[in-house]
Parts: sequence; structure tokens; C-alpha cells
Amino acid sequence: MQALSKTLIGLLFAILLSTNLQAQDDQIYITVSTVHFNMDYEDGTVEKWLALEKEFHEKVTMKNDLVLHTSFLNHYFTADNSEAQSVRTYKSWADIEAAGEYG
Repeated sequence: MQALSKTLIGLLFAILLSTNLQAQDDQIYITVSTVHFNMDYEDGTVEKWLALEKEFHEKVTMKNDLVLHTSFLNHYFTADNSEAQSVRTYKSWADIEAAGEYG
């Protein structure tokens, strides 16, 4: 039940942050993936990790034309401070499947 509430919170943020909701007739599909930081990794820093995430976002995610919008949400209301959620919006279910094969 707790995982469901976290997913719903992530979904709510995705809807609020999405710029793709222009008309009521527009239908979008939203995916929410939960990831966890490795808190035991000693060779890296938060700055290095953020730089790597930014590079991946610019060079891979944003080159995929099927992804309409993307957000990366850190925890704020969870007990687990290693948790983050990756949120993406698509035009159709077929675009979700095709985006997974991209690249």
C-alpha cells in the first residue's frame, strides 16, 4: 500500500509538471519508475552523479522523439532517502514500447 501511495504522489507531480496537457481531448501516457541511490558507493560524489544524469538526459533521453516530457523527482515525503522517481510522458502505449527499443 505504501508503494502505491508513493507512485500516486509521483503521478500527481508528473501531471502537475507536464506541459503536454493542453486540451481535455489530448491523451497522454505516464510512466513512473522508482530508483534507489547506492549510499555505500565511496568513489563518487553527488556532483559527479548529477553530471552523469544530466549528460545521459541530454544525449539519450532528449534525442528520443517519443518522449514528450521527463522529470526526475527526489524524495521529500518518504522515509527512504535513497529513493527517487523517473517520470516520462508519451502519446501512446506503442510509443512507450518503441521508446524502450530506442538506441
